[in-house]
Amino acid sequence: MLQGFTKRKLASYARRQVGAPLEDMITAGVIGGLAFMPDEWAQRIYPRLFSNLEFVEQPIQWPTTIQSATVNLWPGGGLVEPDALISLSGDNAEVRIILEAKWNSGFSDQQAIRQWETFHGGPSHWHLLVVRDLHSAEEHIEHVRLEAKRGNADPLLGRRICAITWHQLALNLGSLHGDAPLPLRFWATQAEETLRAFGERLFSGFKAGRTEIAAYTSSLRLDEVNWPRQAIEALAVQWCPSKR
Repeated sequence: MLQGFTKRKLASYARRQVGAPLEDMITAGVIGGLAFMPDEWAQRIYPRLFSNLEFVEQPIQWPTTIQSATVNLWPGGGLVEPDALISLSGDNAEVRIILEAKWNSGFSDQQAIRQWETFHGGPSHWHLLVVRDLHSAEEHIEHVRLEAKRGNADPLLGRRICAITWHQLALNLGSLHGDAPLPLRFWATQAEETLRAFGERLFSGFKAGRTEIAAYTSSLRLDEVNWPRQAIEALAVQWCPSKR
């Protein structure tokens, strides 16, 4: 959530105004944690987290060994701005994922095309849509592929655009939990709780090992159900001293 504040995406919530940017809060809570993971965990995280994708024509070609990973939320800051740009490199190969997250909103007609053009989509790029409703993603992907056939979009984007639901992303988080280092399991659990707090009905795969994670987080004094709200409110107080 810290990245949501530093990028000014959650400023309206911090000022206690109505209409907090829900998509950005969820993206910060779930995807933002990836930015703090050490490079040596990248091979364990990314191929699992971004598996079981939908509408795939050309699967992501992961490096055999991922040696470094960077996650930049809301890069650019202009009118054309995906929610995240994820860059992975290793074994003389690179993968860059342009990630656009949607919660209850839809896509503009040229959104993926403009993002691809702005962020120089090329041989190492994929475009991933994270959605609640696959229907909206399917319609947008069909539009992009039709535009590519007409010559109005890069044909490579037509082959490299795909989607995943937030629910599937949460299921994939479960695959990280069993044999992962404790901080990674902590992030995976908190990501699940973020999605649960915002209304997603998820699996129970994180039940095992929660005693250990609870001990790890006990100093935070956040209860398991309400931690996203509590964390945001605590940060809001820090960022808006007048609200204390």
